[in-house]
Amino acid sequence: MMLVGRTECGKPILANVFVMYGTHGLPLEIILGYFKDNDFVVDWPSYICDALAEGHNLKTVQARILAAVADVYGKPYITHFSERLDEWMLHIKS
Repeated sequence: MMLVGRTECGKPILANVFVMYGTHGLPLEIILGYFKDNDFVVDWPSYICDALAEGHNLKTVQARILAAVADVYGKPYITHFSERLDEWMLHIKS
């Protein structure tokens, strides 16, 4: 993983997270639970691009992300996150 920035609140944003899922087989829910407990943030655009580079289907990647985020962060969080994810998907598709 690699530090690529910080949120407005100062939380570290980490890229190269997909390798933990795609190469090492860690469930995304476990990864997100660890990130939540340690105040890390996933660089989702990087995660999506890495998944696509490995041959994963865009809609499947989106569905897995939404399911994992909902499981770890809950319903109130997922509504806002889903909107942001849709924005990222538009940029990635173009």
